[in-house]
Amino acid sequence: MASSLLTVLVNPNAFFGRDPPEWEALRIPALIVLAAALVAGATAFLTTGLVARIMPPDVQQYLGVMLVFGIALAMVATLVFWALWAGAFFVISLVFQGKGSYRRTLAVAGYGYLPMVIGSVVSLAIFWVFSPGIHVPAVASVEEIQAATTALMHQPVMILVSILGMIFLFWAANIWIFGIRYARGLSLRNAAITVGVPVFLYLIFMVWSLGVFA
Repeated sequence: MASSLLTVLVNPNAFFGRDPPEWEALRIPALIVLAAALVAGATAFLTTGLVARIMPPDVQQYLGVMLVFGIALAMVATLVFWALWAGAFFVISLVFQGKGSYRRTLAVAGYGYLPMVIGSVVSLAIFWVFSPGIHVPAVASVEEIQAATTALMHQPVMILVSILGMIFLFWAANIWIFGIRYARGLSLRNAAITVGVPVFLYLIFMVWSLGVFA
């Protein structure tokens, strides 16, 4: 299994080109996405605790509820995005007369989460080390929370974590391109377009969330 996952990371064309039988089982892709969800939950624990420090005292008393909600939301969002990525690839590939089941496309999307798991672990480690030194602006009222949250997201550590997320997303996209090529029977060009459209839109959203276009 370890050697197969390494092949996915460094040579996805060879991995998917051999038409792996585990595509139909979905066990390994599901475990990869589950690992991503667990890391996302850990990251949400840290970030929610950090954001809570911005809140007025009357809001901070609900920190426990905020942590549970933040962790659950991050984990569920990871699983939902797995289905959304696969759905986007499946629908767009129909334009190119793609053939192959949604199940196989879902498996490909799951394998693509592998570099994002690595990136999330790296980002989590960075955040864990540097979060105590992050300046958290004080607020005196609920009205100031939005401005304080924006300032927090523009902290160097937060920007670095976002940039790392983009880099590992490109790595994931490389895996998705070759996976979709074989799972949906497309040319390399059409597979690149199929994957590139939703990835490009998501990157635009990530850049926008950093306030670059503000």
